[in-house]
Amino acid sequence: MKRWTEKDVRSAVEESINLRQAILKLKAADNQTSYKNIRGFIQKYQIPVSHFVPGPVRGPARLTNWITPERVGGSNFWYVIGLIATDGNLSPDNKTVDITSTNKEFLDKIKEVCKITTKILPKNKANSHAWALRTYHKEFYESLKTLGLMQRKSHILGTLTIPDNFFHDFFRGVVDGDGSLVSWLGPDSDANTQWKMKISSASIAFATWLRASMQRIFGVKGSIQSYCSEGKTIQYDLSYGRSESSRIAKKCYYPEATLFLERKFNKAMQLIDDEFASTREETPHG
Repeated sequence: MKRWTEKDVRSAVEESINLRQAILKLKAADNQTSYKNIRGFIQKYQIPVSHFVPGPVRGPARLTNWITPERVGGSNFWYVIGLIATDGNLSPDNKTVDITSTNKEFLDKIKEVCKITTKILPKNKANSHAWALRTYHKEFYESLKTLGLMQRKSHILGTLTIPDNFFHDFFRGVVDGDGSLVSWLGPDSDANTQWKMKISSASIAFATWLRASMQRIFGVKGSIQSYCSEGKTIQYDLSYGRSESSRIAKKCYYPEATLFLERKFNKAMQLIDDEFASTREETPHG
């Protein structure tokens, strides 16, 4: 494996029109270096990349099921990346990507917005309550790998290459994939409703990276707890309290957002309303 110098990597990035092209250029120069290591060199040398745009398209047929920012918009693209990172799967055939949900209408909306032509089918015969939306496109599959996604990612997923200016869309996809918003009343009948936003993952590396990114970009600290149910692998919960959850909800569920899971959107709006009402009650009146 070649040890790239900062000059090598910076030159490849500056000469490329997008991140994917830069990574593929470095990969072509040394095929023994993995995508993950190349991305690591870019991050190590802190070389700025504004956004990800896949390379040139040759002919209309190549657009089929290829989800790109140019085709679906940056907000929708990065939301889908968050969804794939949590509730998606990269198949061993190196071309199939699927997104799973128990809500078929939700997948219908993603299919429409992202211009996917394949049918939504039952996930498998054993689980008739889950549905899968699949794409079959090698270039799209490879583009996901350049971002840090991989096969069998549940326990090994780590740092992803996500632009700061679309991180709120990415995180909304993460919440809709493996997140939850829960509320409850405290023991005092006059107490305000309590809230918690939680992201569950089997990968401590992903949970740690996500927490650090949220703290850097959103200014929210959160905490990570681990637990292990009998007979199952260890899980990690990245959690935020009421105030930080409200701050996150305001950033992620903004008026122009197109893709979201309806029930979690409704929960987020309820949280924002509760926090606003609570703030008014606590504000002294002259």
